[in-house]
Amino acid sequence: YADHTAFGSPLSNGTKLLSRSHRMFSHSYKGRVVLLLLLAIPTIARAGVSPLESGRPTVRNYLASEYQARPQDMAAGQDSRGLFYFGNWDQVLEFDGETWRGIPVPHSAYVRALAVDDHDRVYVGGANELGYLDTDSQGGKTFVSLTSPLPSSARNFGELWSVASTPHGVFYTASQHVFLWANQQFTVWRLPSDARL
Repeated sequence: YADHTAFGSPLSNGTKLLSRSHRMFSHSYKGRVVLLLLLAIPTIARAGVSPLESGRPTVRNYLASEYQARPQDMAAGQDSRGLFYFGNWDQVLEFDGETWRGIPVPHSAYVRALAVDDHDRVYVGGANELGYLDTDSQGGKTFVSLTSPLPSSARNFGELWSVASTPHGVFYTASQHVFLWANQQFTVWRLPSDARL
């Protein structure tokens, strides 16, 4: 058995400190209050933080009545500025986090496909309709149809299922067609009549 108190070891100093603090907190009312406050500080600090700010992602569901369109969105995309785009029946919805704007897509029953390229141009695919959203000088957007550059035999393609922006151009995929828009013109591939993509 070694006597650590004679040499002033850290163990003896720690024991003295604990003993002194125990006497201070156990025998005085003020000490107990101080101890309770010290123990409560982390809880009080967390109480001011909203549950939405505690590291969990915020999810907000929007009703169709809020964005003034049909309740089914069939495609989604986001540009580099953080604007969201949704394919919603005969229009594309644009959302900046606060305001919804509808951009009509004439001659299309619904918009099923969207893609955003590196220059924030939004390409749109719908039923027998394809094109892109053009931005005017005031920041407003309108749909520009690209069906007229298609060969007349390929214009009745039905539903477009996907749009992909690549370094080679923009690919639009329908049930029996693949269209590549590059250099202001289309290249068209048609599958045999009994095949489908």
